[in-house]
Amino acid sequence: MKEQVNLNELNALVYQAVKNNGDVSEYINKMNFEEITAQMWHLSTENPDYAKAMLGFIDPERFTESIKELFWATSALEAALPHAKQLNDKEKTTLYHNYITLLIIYVSNIYNPALLNEDDIRVLPQSHRFGYFMYEAQKCLGDNDSSGYVKNLKTALTMDKSKSDIISTLINQL
Repeated sequence: MKEQVNLNELNALVYQAVKNNGDVSEYINKMNFEEITAQMWHLSTENPDYAKAMLGFIDPERFTESIKELFWATSALEAALPHAKQLNDKEKTTLYHNYITLLIIYVSNIYNPALLNEDDIRVLPQSHRFGYFMYEAQKCLGDNDSSGYVKNLKTALTMDKSKSDIISTLINQL
């Protein structure tokens, strides 16, 4: 039977670990999808320095041991996105880059892009649809296909309009 977790205590422990660059894997392993999602949004609203703390803590290479860790890290950065305005331009760009990198890794690991078709993509959760088209955009960028890159960025934006700042930042970097 799963051990009962006091989420307020867990939130405090996790945030302390984040701020001290500690290991959070023990905490991550105690949580399920709903707890992770709730934790990220709670931490992001309760801590004014959340975006900066997560930016300093989450490196895309650090959270690739399991799908659960990828989900936790992606959720943590997604919760930081609304607070990006508190960051300087370089930090904001790094936050966006790290979020996109983790989201692409996450989406490409839970879905087989070769099997997805247009109808399949439309039934994915919103952030996964966004991540899929960011994956496609990155492939175009790797192939030096700037028009395909921009087209996929714009399609990603139609999947999640709340990510408009990310898309405009990426387009301006071309």
